[in-house]
Amino acid sequence: MSATPQQQNMMQNSEGPHALLIMESERQFIRDKIFNYIMLRQTREMAPKVMDIARRLEEGLFKIAATKEDYLNLDTLESRLHALIKRPPQNQQCQQQNSANVAMGRMIPTPGSNLMAPSSANHGNGMMSSVVNQGSVSMNTLGSSRSMHTDGKLDVEVKVKSNADQFWNAIMDSANLFPKVCSDLYKTVELLKGDGRSLGSVRMVHFAEGSPIVKSSKEKIDELDAAKKKVAYSVIDGDMMQYYKSFKATLEVIPEGEVSLVKWVCEFEKASDEVPNPDMIRDFAAKNFKEIDEYLLKA
Repeated sequence: MSATPQQQNMMQNSEGPHALLIMESERQFIRDKIFNYIMLRQTREMAPKVMDIARRLEEGLFKIAATKEDYLNLDTLESRLHALIKRPPQNQQCQQQNSANVAMGRMIPTPGSNLMAPSSANHGNGMMSSVVNQGSVSMNTLGSSRSMHTDGKLDVEVKVKSNADQFWNAIMDSANLFPKVCSDLYKTVELLKGDGRSLGSVRMVHFAEGSPIVKSSKEKIDELDAAKKKVAYSVIDGDMMQYYKSFKATLEVIPEGEVSLVKWVCEFEKASDEVPNPDMIRDFAAKNFKEIDEYLLKA
C-alpha cells in the first residue's frame, strides 16, 4: 500500500533513541526560530548565510532529539543550540562539520540572554500553529500546508489604550509620525504618490538600523475603508522582494469603548523554501503599534 500525502509529509528520525514523527511545517517553524535568534546580532547582509546556518543547525537538533516534545521545546532551544555547537566530532569524517560548528558558534548569541520568546504550539490538520501571549499582544502563525511551504499567513493583535479615531489618524499620518515617534524603527517615510490616506497611494519606507533584514520597502495602498478603519497594502519593491515574491498586509483598528484593538495580518509567498516566515516583521509591527500608542497617550 502506498503512503498517503500526509504520511509522505511526515519526517521520521531513526537516529535518536525514539522514532520522531515531525511535520515538515514544524521543522520549518524551528528553522525560522533559529534564524530569527541568530539574526538578532547579525547585519542584514548576513541573512542569506544565516538561512543556510539555521537549516544545518535545525538538522542537527532533529537528529539528536530524543522525543518530539524535546525537539519542539522552545524553552530549551537556546541551550540545545549551544550544546550542539560544542559537540565534539565522533570520527575523522566529522572534522569538517566540527569546523563549521565553530564558525556557527561565533554567530550564536551568548546563553542566558533571553532572546527566545516563549511560545506554545498546537499541531493539527497538517499545519503548524503557534500562539504567543505577551501582555496585551497576541500572535498567531499559520504555515502553509503545501509541500514547499513557500506561502503562509501571520497575524498579530495589539490592545492599545488610545481611542480608535486617534490611533487610525496616526496610522494614516505615517509619513510624518512614524520617523518621529518610532525613530528606532523608521529612518524616513517618503510619499511617492498620493497623500498616504487614499487608495493607490505609494510610500517608500527606509527602516532604521534596528530593523531586521530589510532596509527599504516600497508599499502601495490596495484597499481602504476609512469608515471601518481598515487598510490593506502590498510591498511592490525594496529589499523585502529579495525574500518574498509577494507580501500583503492588512491593518484594522477596532473600537472597544475608550480603547482599541489593532489587528495586523500579512499574507506572503517566499522566494524559496529556505526563506523563514516573517516573524520578525510581525514583531516589528507589534512594537510599532505599542510605540505609537505610548506617544498618543503622552500627547
